[in-house]
Amino acid sequence: MSTWTIFFNLSATFGTDVLAENTLLQQIVFLIMFLVEGIGFATETLTGNFKGQEANDQLLPLLQISLLTSLGAAVVAACAWILLPETVFGLLTNHAEVIEPLKRYIPWLFLVLSCFSIPWIVEGYFAGLAKGQSLRNAA
Repeated sequence: MSTWTIFFNLSATFGTDVLAENTLLQQIVFLIMFLVEGIGFATETLTGNFKGQEANDQLLPLLQISLLTSLGAAVVAACAWILLPETVFGLLTNHAEVIEPLKRYIPWLFLVLSCFSIPWIVEGYFAGLAKGQSLRNAA
């Protein structure tokens, strides 16, 4: 949260348009991050259930499905913003002067959202296994 605060304070010094653009990008990242985090919580719960039932043969398929679901959600969302920027950003604002400059940053959403999706699932997996040391070292 401190990083976001510093980022937006610096954005505000560059003017209202830059602040608005960064805010829209941040809202997109948060939206997908919360979606992926929900998948991570489900992974954590199912991992804990499987571990408690000693159904270790179901852990790897769960991790694979969770990673694919998370990555798929992030990629689909990023593609929606890449292919339909006016439509999707139009849901958040009706200011074309804010949407137009965002188009040069939209390809970065693919990388950012894809990279966000994997650690949330791995975190949920290791938390479900109650492997605090592995989770701490990975962080």
